[in-house]
Amino acid sequence: MIAALALVAALASPSPAPQAHHTAADIVSVELDSSWGGLGAGRYVRTTYRRHDGYLSNDAGSLSSEHLQTLLNVIESVDASTPSPTEFGFGTTLYDRPVDGLARCLNVADTLPDVVTWWSAVFVSSESRRAFIATLYTNDWKASDDYPHERIILRMSDGTNYSAQSDTNNIYMLPFHVVRGDIVFDTYAPALPRAIADVFTIGVNRDRFSGDEIENDYGMFVCKQNAEGVRQRTIAAVAPKLAAFIRRNGVMLKGVSLASSLAELDGYASFIGWPRNARFEVRIRAAPYNAPLFQKAGISELRASSALGERVLQTPWVKHWFASVPTWYFVMSTLDNNAHNPYSSEVSTRRTVCKIPTLCAQLDRDPGAVFVYANQIGGGTPQATEWVFLSDGRAILTGFSSELLTVGPAPAGDIASGRGWWMDRATVTVFDREGQILSSVPVTRTGI
Repeated sequence: MIAALALVAALASPSPAPQAHHTAADIVSVELDSSWGGLGAGRYVRTTYRRHDGYLSNDAGSLSSEHLQTLLNVIESVDASTPSPTEFGFGTTLYDRPVDGLARCLNVADTLPDVVTWWSAVFVSSESRRAFIATLYTNDWKASDDYPHERIILRMSDGTNYSAQSDTNNIYMLPFHVVRGDIVFDTYAPALPRAIADVFTIGVNRDRFSGDEIENDYGMFVCKQNAEGVRQRTIAAVAPKLAAFIRRNGVMLKGVSLASSLAELDGYASFIGWPRNARFEVRIRAAPYNAPLFQKAGISELRASSALGERVLQTPWVKHWFASVPTWYFVMSTLDNNAHNPYSSEVSTRRTVCKIPTLCAQLDRDPGAVFVYANQIGGGTPQATEWVFLSDGRAILTGFSSELLTVGPAPAGDIASGRGWWMDRATVTVFDREGQILSSVPVTRTGI
């Protein structure tokens, strides 16, 4: 918000008039204050270059007169206007390999000609470039959790002083706060930080405000803006009948990844009528890759996920749960979904349930059992819970992360504190369809 207001203010203010031109020979001293702070030890460079024998130098060496002249020209002529895509350096270098951004967006998508053709057009479009530039300074898209600082001062022989300073962690460290004699303004023009980077090779933040990361940043931005389009077109290229089923049934896929063989797809599906935060983990397998088999397996997986998820979500206490606390992130999967991983939540939950032999036997006979991880993502005390929903409507609670289970089917305090899943002991609690406790048995989690 602060960046957005600054940008609006810069646009609303009249551009400062250009300053009378000096030459690099007019500079008598240059000061650099470059620092960085964050996790770990900070770094800083504070030094002054003074004119000796015709050169601006110090113990670290001398500054290039050519680069100083460029910096001087920029700082005397730069204004507060927002940069155009051309100013940001969108040139042939950026467009040499647009598929690099596509590969980072969704693996193997860059091997599919139809997807590459569509992506390349989006990547080079003026709309994408304008959106990228506007977003950089209005929503902290590229902000990082550190504290850079850069300040330079140019002192002229006629007493004129120029300075430029930035403490932002945006790309190019823009905006820079410029003092040009009696004129003070902020500028978003990337020519200034580029010129500073050329002059001061020892600056701590040189890589940041040189703009060297713009290609990678732009690819990430275009991916983020067009992720759904990439997913849809990739699935359509690999399995057109599966893509048609997804469109026809309003299936929404998130977090999709494809194996390089194109024979395995992982992701999360939600369906029409489901709560916004409810989704079912899907795994489609057809190795070695065979398009008809992959499409058949995919349609079968989505139909089964829809049916299993709908059964869980229609449980009366679950419906009430979502109505009263809509900020829950509700992820469902089959219990054998991650059976290959001995450390997965599904495997550890099964082991916890099987500490009670009768429940374990019932679970083994139930092919429709569904594992649920529920996590509150906003409002109230954060809580995370793990469940198994049986086909007969019962739900088994095996772990929770807070002192008391105060949401879901149980009244506050019904389950004792200190029984969270990080403890050596847990309480396996079984609820009926209405959310009433049927049994609650403490178990030892050692070896789970």
